[in-house]
Order: sequence, then C-alpha cells, then structure tokens
Amino acid sequence: MRSVAVLRGINVGGHRKLPMAELRALATELGLQNVETYVQSGNLVFDGPGTGVSERLTGAIRDRYGFAVPVIVRTGRELAAIVADCPLGVVATARNWRTVCRLLALTERI
Repeated sequence: MRSVAVLRGINVGGHRKLPMAELRALATELGLQNVETYVQSGNLVFDGPGTGVSERLTGAIRDRYGFAVPVIVRTGRELAAIVADCPLGVVATARNWRTVCRLLALTERI
C-alpha cells in the first residue's frame, strides 16, 4: 500500500542532518519499497505495510545518526480522507487557494 512518512525537524538550520539518499537507503533496508523523498524535507513516499514503520524508522535513525526523530505515517487512503473531510475544500478549490494540513501523532480520532 502506498504510504507517506513525515519526519519532523530534520535538515532545519543545519541541525539533525540526514541526507535524502541515505534516508531512502535506510528505508529500503527496513523493507520499504519504491521509496521516494521530497526535497530535503524528510518526507518519504513508499510502498509497503504502514504498520510499525514509524517505530522502525525512529529506531533506525536513532541507532545510525544518534538523534531521535518523530515519524508520522499515513496511508494514501488516510491522506485522501483528510483532504476530503476538509470543510474549506470547495471554497479553496473555487478560489484557487491551497489547503495545508498538519498531521498529529494521535492514536485516537478527536
């Protein structure tokens, strides 16, 4: 299943540097497939089960680079549902606005 992993706070202001080529290689080592990154943001798009990816990536980065990085994983279906549930979607589309969402690492829907 196509999913996205969002890594928080890497490559910001020269701190917690993590080259995207190395991040892709690390994700591939963890069994993720068709791994792609977006600029230097730490956002990964991949194929594979989303279950446990957050914990595995966090642990692997900590072990290899020596710092902890919060990782949020959402499937393509979950992201599509987030966009579909946006109450301003029709207004944003009609006015050619962009919609921004912030992902939270919650286990329960609020």
